[in-house]
Amino acid sequence: ASCDLGSDHHYHHYINHPNHKKPPNQLLNQQQLRGHPNELNARQPNVPKSNVSKKTTQNTNKATSQHPEAIIKREKQQQQGQQGANHGNNKRRNHNFAQRAEYLSEGIDNNGFQDNLDGLTLTTIPKHQDADTNTDNSNGNNSDKASNIQFHQLHSQRVSKLDGSTTADDVVKAIKRAQNLHDEHDVVEIAHFLLEEVDQSFAYGYRGSLLSRLAVASLHLQNYDVAKRCIIERRISHRSSMLPLESAAIVRGLLRCHHSDEAWEVLEDELSLPLEGSVQWETNERNKNDMNDDELHLEDEATRRRLEARDRLIHRARSISSIASRHFYEMEPTEGIRAVGKLKDMGGIVKEAGLTAEDVGIPWDRLVKGAALCESKRRDGKWDNVDESDDGAESPSSWPCNIVYTVLDAMIAFPSENKDVTFEALCNALVRRTVFVTGAVDMEGCPEADRGEVAFIGRSNVGKSSLVNMLTNRKSLAFTSKTPGKTQQFNYFAVNDKPELARQIRYGDDVPGEKDRDSFYIVDLPGFGFAKVTQQLRQQWSDFMDEYLQERETLQVVFHLIDARHGPTDEDIKIMQKVGTILGAKQQAKEHCAKYIIILTKADKNVKNAKSQSNPGKVSNKVKEKLIATMKENRVGYAPIVLTSSETRLGRDEVWKYLRFAAEQ
Repeated sequence: ASCDLGSDHHYHHYINHPNHKKPPNQLLNQQQLRGHPNELNARQPNVPKSNVSKKTTQNTNKATSQHPEAIIKREKQQQQGQQGANHGNNKRRNHNFAQRAEYLSEGIDNNGFQDNLDGLTLTTIPKHQDADTNTDNSNGNNSDKASNIQFHQLHSQRVSKLDGSTTADDVVKAIKRAQNLHDEHDVVEIAHFLLEEVDQSFAYGYRGSLLSRLAVASLHLQNYDVAKRCIIERRISHRSSMLPLESAAIVRGLLRCHHSDEAWEVLEDELSLPLEGSVQWETNERNKNDMNDDELHLEDEATRRRLEARDRLIHRARSISSIASRHFYEMEPTEGIRAVGKLKDMGGIVKEAGLTAEDVGIPWDRLVKGAALCESKRRDGKWDNVDESDDGAESPSSWPCNIVYTVLDAMIAFPSENKDVTFEALCNALVRRTVFVTGAVDMEGCPEADRGEVAFIGRSNVGKSSLVNMLTNRKSLAFTSKTPGKTQQFNYFAVNDKPELARQIRYGDDVPGEKDRDSFYIVDLPGFGFAKVTQQLRQQWSDFMDEYLQERETLQVVFHLIDARHGPTDEDIKIMQKVGTILGAKQQAKEHCAKYIIILTKADKNVKNAKSQSNPGKVSNKVKEKLIATMKENRVGYAPIVLTSSETRLGRDEVWKYLRFAAEQ
C-alpha cells in the first residue's frame, strides 16, 4: 500500500476509507502493528527471520513506535532532556503531536490515560480550564506559583501552549515563530503570559530579556501597544539586567514604526553616556600576583565597569547612526543633523575608551549617502519655501553649506577607518564637478574672488598634484609627472561650479546657471627647489606668492606640503618664514588671515608593504622633532600637522576637515 504506516492519521484514514476493500488475510490490523512487532515476520512463513530485509525491519520499528505508551514515554524523555530510543531517526514522528493525541484518545476512557496524556500538547484543553486538573505536569513542577498560571494556546506546533511547565527556551521559540510568520495572535498570548502570568523570577530572571525580544517582535508586527507595555515593564522590573544589545534592538524597532521620539527616550534612558570619572578607562599595569585580595576585587570591579561602559558606547553609537540614517532617507534633514551631532559629541569618549573603528562599526558610507540624498533634494529646491517660523520643524538657513559636512565632522571625531568605499561616497558628495579655470602668473590673472579658496604649496616633487587628485577622487585633475616642476603657474580648479562651465570656458558660450552654495577654488601653486626654471622666474613666483598671501581675501587655508621622509628642507624653511611673517602680521592687525596647515606627504614610504599592513604610514621621531623645532623658529608653531599618503589614502579625512572652510566661505 502507498500509505505511510508511520503516520496514525494517514493509517487511520487508509483503514477506514469507504472504498478500501482488502482480503482479511492480507490486512494487518492496528493492534498487530502496535502491540506485536514480530507479527510481520510471522505473516511471512517462507522468509527466514534472518533474511528479512532491512527496510522491512525499519517499517516494523516505525509502526510499533506509534503505540500510545511509546509516544508518552518519548515525549517525557524529550522534556527531561533525554534521548529517546528511536528519537531523531525519522523527522515525521514529530509531526503534530496534538492531532495524534486526539486520535489516540478517541474512544478511550480518559480516567485511564489522563495522567499520561497531560504531557502532550492537547488542543482539546480549554483555555479557562482549572489548573487543579493538571497538577502533574511533565516537568514535575508542583509549586503553587506554577499551578496558578493560566493556559495559553498558541498556533505553533512546536510550542503549542504556555503554562506552568513552559521554559524560557519555549518562549524564545514561540516569539521567533510569531515574528517570522507575523502571527499577531501568538504575540498577544505571549504578552499575556509574560506580563500577567509570570513574575520577575521566571526563568531565573531571564524574563527581562524575553520582554525585550517580545517588544522587538511586536514592533515588527506594528503592534506598538504590546511593545510599549513590554518596554515599561522591563524598565521597571529588570533595569539592573538590561543589556545594551537589547536596548539597541528596541531603538531600531521603534524607528521602523516611526516612533522616533520614543526611540530617543529609550536611547537616553538605557544607553546613556557614562558619567565623567565613573569609569577607569586605563588598565592597571600592575601584576595581579602583587595585589592583595582587596586590590584584586577593586581591579575586577573596574574591569567589569569598563567592559560594560564600552559595550554601552558601542550600541549607543550604532543606535544613533540608525536614527540619523532613518531621518536622512526619509527626507528629514533637521532630525538627521541633530542625530549626527549627538554622534560627534561622543567621539571624544569613544577614543578615550580605546575603541577602534572596527569595534564601533558605524556604517559611515550609508550616512554619507543619506545626507547626500538630502543635499541633492535641497539643491533641487525642496525646502526653498519652508517657513522657518513653523515650530522650527525645518530651518534650512541653519544647515551647513552641504549636509554631508555634518557627517564628516562626526567621522573625524571617531577613530578613522580609512575605507575606500566610505571616502568614495564622501568625495562624490562633496566634489560633484571639477573644472580647470585658469593658470595665473600674477594677481591680474586670478579669477573673480567670489568664493573660498585653498592653496597647496611646497617644493617640487613633494606630491602636491597627487594629493589634490586623492582628495577629489580624480585621476587627472592636477597634472602629475615624475619630472619635478611641471606646475609652473597658479592653477585654479573650480569645485561644484555650474554644470556647463567647461563649455563656457572652452567655447565662450554664455551658459545659464549658478554655482552651488558649497563651491570653492583649489589653487595648485608652483613648486620650488627642483623646478628647472631660471632664477628670474623663481623670483617672480616668490613675489607673486607674497602678494597672493597678503591680498587675496578669499584665501581660507594654506596647505604646506613637506616630505615625511626628509623633513623640512631649505625651501620649506623659506616658505615657513614667508607665511609666518605675512600671516603673523595680519593676525596682529586682527585682519582676516588664512589657516596654515602642515601636511607630511609620502608617509607610506616609511613603512614596508604599507598597503598590506594595518599601519598605512608613519613619520620618524627624528623628522618630527626637526619639524617642530623649525616651526617654532619661524613663528608657525601653532600650525596643525597632518600625516598623509596618496598611495594608502592616509589622512584624507583630516585634510577635508580644513577644506570645508573654503566651501563655507
